[in-house]
Amino acid sequence: MVKYTGKDGKDYILRFDMSAMEALGETFEGGYSEAITKLQGGDMSLVQQIFAVLANAGAEYMAEEAGQPMPEKITGEGLLSKHSSMGRVKAMMRAIEEAIKDGTRMQTKDEDDTEVRDGYLDEFREMERKEGKN
Repeated sequence: MVKYTGKDGKDYILRFDMSAMEALGETFEGGYSEAITKLQGGDMSLVQQIFAVLANAGAEYMAEEAGQPMPEKITGEGLLSKHSSMGRVKAMMRAIEEAIKDGTRMQTKDEDDTEVRDGYLDEFREMERKEGKN
């Protein structure tokens, strides 16, 4: 799971699991593979749509683990606008990619699936800074 902080200051937990895979399959004919292929184009509404699927999976998982009622559905509305920087769009895309990477990694029988990572974005920004992209 990956934590992403939106421009509104709200934290979102992105999780790629079977529920997210199913939701992406209902939205895209080619399932999550098609979604990821289309994501690379950087279409803002598509980024928000995929983000919302993974954020809902994360929120539902966290609520279930805590024994709380299911949270309100996340739509992704307001996370991006026509005036958002490409950096923000890239950061959301990177969070999506990291959540999918995390959700598809092989796990040993001793590994737990409850860790939330949030340092990936700092690593990404540092890498871009070193490469002179920001």
